[in-house]
Amino acid sequence: RLREQLEQTRHQLQAQQESYLDQKSRLEERSKALQAQQGEVVQRVATLTESLAANPRSELEAELKQRQQEQVRLLQQLEAVQNELELLKENYLAERARLESRIEALQTERTNVEQQLKTLSESLAAETKRREAVERLAVDSFKRRRELEAELAKQRVLEGELKAPADARRQSELEAQLAENKETQARLRQELEAAQCEMQVLKDHAEQTKPQVQ
Repeated sequence: RLREQLEQTRHQLQAQQESYLDQKSRLEERSKALQAQQGEVVQRVATLTESLAANPRSELEAELKQRQQEQVRLLQQLEAVQNELELLKENYLAERARLESRIEALQTERTNVEQQLKTLSESLAAETKRREAVERLAVDSFKRRRELEAELAKQRVLEGELKAPADARRQSELEAQLAENKETQARLRQELEAAQCEMQVLKDHAEQTKPQVQ
């Protein structure tokens, strides 16, 4: 989602810049044309003024008046174009600043989300290793339990065959070890369940975070 928004904003910035340059070029060409026309009119007004000073004639006065009116009109058009250019520039700079600020904010947010996703991935990998270690310990503990149960059963069989107490001390040790092994298995089972729950939480969080980067 963030990647898509970032690309869209960048495209908007590029399109806005291209539009500005196109309009700016058009207005500058219009300004040059008006300036050229105004230069011609100014020169003609000066010529007419000199001619009238030397030889006053009504037709020259009429043309001079017309040229002066044209000069005023061109000046107004030129000012309007220059104002439009200035306004265009102001709008462009304001919109560019807004889009650049938006891009910076999206990039920061994307960096934060990517860092969060990286941390989640590292935590998930560490939790996976811990779960695997607990599983190995659980298997070893189960094997040891079977060995203790077998040895204890052997002691009891021997006691029955001899019709006499077997090694009571050894039997007590085996029973104690077996009880301790059962406690270890129960603890490992709890740790394994906790690790599996933690892994599921991390996976869910990672799955929710991934779409934000896209």
